[in-house]
Amino acid sequence: MLRPHARLLLSAAALALVSCSGGTGASAPEAAATGEPGEDGVLEVTGTDNLQWDPPALTAPAGEVRFRLVCADRVNHNLVIDADGDRTTVAECGPGGEDDGTLDLGVGEYTFVCTIPGHESSMRGPLTVG
Repeated sequence: MLRPHARLLLSAAALALVSCSGGTGASAPEAAATGEPGEDGVLEVTGTDNLQWDPPALTAPAGEVRFRLVCADRVNHNLVIDADGDRTTVAECGPGGEDDGTLDLGVGEYTFVCTIPGHESSMRGPLTVG
């Protein structure tokens, strides 16, 4: 049988071990969300206050892709699809607004960007069409 102070020491060691285990602590960051067309077939992307896209990546089926640009912040944004340097503006909106547009896209990898001066460096993301 263990002595009382040995039992206390073992209990403290067990508690320390449990406290150091992964348990409910911070987990690894989740992968970035990818936007897909909703039930209405529209692929929605939002320009946010910190000059970022939400979601940061998009996927769509090949063919006519319907886009909705939402400006959730206090500045203008546009949604431009870049196909190896060939750029097409799909939608434009002002603060608090939204705009829809369509573009026929073949299978491939594209980039979506906001070309408003000062926005493009942080407002760009991959668009996978397949």
